[in-house]
Amino acid sequence: MPEISATLLNRINPIMDTLKPAAIRAFDAQVSDVPGIIKLTIGEPDFDAPAKIKAAAVASIKNNESHYGKTRGSLALRQAISDFLRRKYELDYSADSEIIVTVGAMEALETSLRTILKPGDEVIVPTPGYPMYLSILKSLGAVPICVNTAVNGFKLTPQQLADELYHHNAKAIIFNFPSNPTGVTYTAKELAELAAVMQQHDIFVLADEIYSEFTYADHHVSLAKYLPNQTILVSGASKAYAMTGYRVGFVSAPAPLINEITKFHQYTVTTHINSSMAAATVAFNECDAAISLGD
Repeated sequence: MPEISATLLNRINPIMDTLKPAAIRAFDAQVSDVPGIIKLTIGEPDFDAPAKIKAAAVASIKNNESHYGKTRGSLALRQAISDFLRRKYELDYSADSEIIVTVGAMEALETSLRTILKPGDEVIVPTPGYPMYLSILKSLGAVPICVNTAVNGFKLTPQQLADELYHHNAKAIIFNFPSNPTGVTYTAKELAELAAVMQQHDIFVLADEIYSEFTYADHHVSLAKYLPNQTILVSGASKAYAMTGYRVGFVSAPAPLINEITKFHQYTVTTHINSSMAAATVAFNECDAAISLGD
């Protein structure tokens, strides 16, 4: 078994000393085998992907779609995502120039943040929030500005946001809703009021809306509806269509931003997996009813 020398180990990027293994994954591994457990650990739907999604992945493999795909993802999938966003949330993103398919929403988040941030940049993060946000920011040498929303029912208020933007030279805000882990989401009125504050500042808004289809009381409204010029919209097929293992996420943003995000995406993963993209194309195009019925 090979052993690395202590001298060489000490030459690893020192930023790694500030990062810890994901506690939520470790805890999930500890409890997953408990009989009859109801897991509230990782964000994993308790149903399976519809049969037609699985059939599309199998067909892609049988059709020998085993070569490199397009860097931004297949045009068929990007068009399906564009249609989905228009159909569900009244958003208008061009499949050609304003959407990129990523390896899950996590790659979408990291690639987007790597594109816009440099070491020392401040980023507003409402808390409680998804702990991976802080890990990504630390790995990039960015400075998280954590804003406690517990006193306001776990919602960021326009006044809180205005105060933070006044006291900090933030370059971005990571805005997740419906929220992981609180489950809280925002009304159209609340989003419009927050957008009114954001548009007064030259700030990127990374809107993580991966749980958008898990909105039950009211219809989900995207922040991008009110703030399209500043929003980097992150979502994917993982939660809505029970496709966490297919690792299909996406970023929607103004074309110049997508052009830049594509560079890091290309350098990181080159492109996506053809069978996963084929499955996700069917999901976004054909499976809304199946998911809503729990089939």
